Amino acid sequence: MDLAPAPETAAGRSLIPAMVRVAQLAQTYLKKNALTPHALDWNEFLVLRVVAVEPGIRSSRAASRLGMNRATLSGVVSRLEDRDLIRRESVDDGVRVELNLTQTGIEVWRGVSRDAAEAERSFTRAPAGQRTLVALARRIGGLVGPV
Repeated sequence: MDLAPAPETAAGRSLIPAMVRVAQLAQTYLKKNALTPHALDWNEFLVLRVVAVEPGIRSSRAASRLGMNRATLSGVVSRLEDRDLIRRESVDDGVRVELNLTQTGIEVWRGVSRDAAEAERSFTRAPAGQRTLVALARRIGGLVGPV
């Protein structure tokens, strides 16, 4: 098995680290300003989001959408159930399990999604976020030329 990295272009070498840095900063900012006040971790936020967007989603489909294995999803869902944010519902005589937000889950989701939207807006105004986004934009601009 060849484990050597795929050949990279100059664009790939300069753009990927900047994109990773933006993603890391944005995720950290989101956790601090939107998730922590609601006592949610990253995976709990992702599961709430997918269930809010697609009520009644089968647990297997949610795991696939989130890139989680079923055991990880099950643990996250259990924590959310313990907090009365999500409920599992067996359908088809227990063959399928669908996920739905509870009333408390809907209220928490409304709050966290509102706070996440505000965190996104304020991230782009924060000095660290602005510097990183400007650096990324310059790299992209240098790669694609004037538009």
